[in-house]
Amino acid sequence: MPNGKIAAFWHDRRSDPNNWNIVVFGANSWNGGTSFSNFALESFHFPVITNINPILNICYMGDYDQVSNDGRNFFFTWGDNTNGDPDIVLKIK
Repeated sequence: MPNGKIAAFWHDRRSDPNNWNIVVFGANSWNGGTSFSNFALESFHFPVITNINPILNICYMGDYDQVSNDGRNFFFTWGDNTNGDPDIVLKIK
């Protein structure tokens, strides 16, 4: 954003000892990237989906994840596999 706010997000499996379930985390900075604050965008986890396209890659996530802004808020979108296929989620921060 023009005021130096920066945001990023990622799929994170650190809370699953089997390294399988994903929680979506984000980070933002209000000072141009000098420091960041981390936060969970969801309070629950969802599984990795496998074998959707074994020719391309048996396990891939994040191809359609986006973050954008309107000068005031960040808009995060990603595919959430809770229901067995990637449903689109939008979070505004």
